[in-house]
Amino acid sequence: MRLLLFLLFISSVNSAMAGTNNPSMVISSLPDNPLIVWVKKVVLQAYSDIGYRVTFRDFPPRRGISEAKLGHVDALLARDLHVEKVLPEFIRVPVILGEGALMLFCKHGVECTKAVLDDRRKLIGTISGSAISAEFMKKKNASTYEVTREQQISKMLNSARLDYILSVDIRGYGNFSQIETEGFDKVELQSLTGYHYVHQSKAEIIPQLQQSLINALAEQQSTFPSL
Repeated sequence: MRLLLFLLFISSVNSAMAGTNNPSMVISSLPDNPLIVWVKKVVLQAYSDIGYRVTFRDFPPRRGISEAKLGHVDALLARDLHVEKVLPEFIRVPVILGEGALMLFCKHGVECTKAVLDDRRKLIGTISGSAISAEFMKKKNASTYEVTREQQISKMLNSARLDYILSVDIRGYGNFSQIETEGFDKVELQSLTGYHYVHQSKAEIIPQLQQSLINALAEQQSTFPSL
């Protein structure tokens, strides 16, 4: 009788633990803003629907790249195609999470054309660790001044500490750094497309995750934020 009770107890414990033994993913993200919160919700739903637990780890852009290179994360929440040159071991999930453009923002009263990026006398504010900005500025003659967080670069432009910054506008949302864009002149430099990326060691989940992301995007579309 005691043996039977013991076996029943072990069986019930194993059943209870089964729900906590789902495979897990550690996903590198950026510090929260309304858009990042929404993308997290979409990605969390997509993984949950295929039986995965998710842990988000928020890093400034450069730190996020470093953590990915060190193998500390399994996936990247959302990055543009430029990241593939920096992190070739991460594979794109072919579902568009968002579209936008890299923009040059200029203080009123200064020249605001693409030509300023080739002027050695100009200083352009960029986000530290941004593969998009770094790749774009690689062949330009202007100097860059890096800051670690998006909100910092917005404040520096607003306070006139910088005449120029590079930042990203997201279609249907607004400026990623939450710049009040009507207060500045701007020029579009390059179109951008955001995707979720999975480390090659987890590549087998991509076909299933792809369909799950499509479904999650459709379900969450009505909750898309705007500034």
